[in-house]
Amino acid sequence: RQDVAFHEAVVRAADRGHVEEMRVQESWLDVPAFDPAPFDGAVARVEAQGIVLTDFVALEARWPDARRRLYDLAMAVSADIPATEPFTPVPYAVWTKRFDGPNYAPDAHFLALDGDRLVGISSLWLRQADTDLQTGVTGILPEYRRRGIALALKLRAIAYARRRGAPTIRTDNAAQNVGMLSINRTLGFVPQPAWVQLTRTLR
Repeated sequence: RQDVAFHEAVVRAADRGHVEEMRVQESWLDVPAFDPAPFDGAVARVEAQGIVLTDFVALEARWPDARRRLYDLAMAVSADIPATEPFTPVPYAVWTKRFDGPNYAPDAHFLALDGDRLVGISSLWLRQADTDLQTGVTGILPEYRRRGIALALKLRAIAYARRRGAPTIRTDNAAQNVGMLSINRTLGFVPQPAWVQLTRTLR
C-alpha cells in the first residue's frame, strides 16, 4: 500500500507540471543474515591482480599526506556520481572537517591501492541515532572498474560491520547508478522507499 501511495503522489505531481529530476534508492543490508559463502574468492581475485586492500588507519601510519591523497580520490570518484547539478569539488579545508566529526571511523574507510596509487574506496560512517552503519561513498577510478574491486571493498566493509555487531548497513544510490545498484543487489541489500526530486519550471 505504501508503494501504491508513493506512485500515486508522483503521478499527481506530474499532472501539476512537475518533472522527476532525480530518484535516489535507499537500500539496507541485514548484516547478521549476510552469508559470505557465495563470495568466497572475490577478495583473493582482486589481490591476485596486484591490488592491495587496506584501511585508512594503515595509510595514515604510512603516508604523512594520507588525508590529501584520500581527498583527491574522493573528489575524483564523486565527480562521476549522478547528480542534478554539475559537480563542484568541496574545498579541502571544508572536507577535512569530517575527520573531527562524531561519525568518523578511520578503520571503516576501506581502500584499494595499485602500488602507491589510491584507486578505490568504500567507506562506512557511524550514526548518532542508532547502531546502524551508513555507507559514505563507494567508487573506483574509471580505468580500474569492472575488475571486482568495488565488490571486494564492499565485502571488507560488511566484514567490519559484522565484527562491530551493527544490525544494518544503509546506503543510497541514484537510480541511474546501475553498476553500484547491481553490486548492492548481488550482496543482498533490500530496496527501501525511494527519494524522488521533482522540479517545476515557473513562467
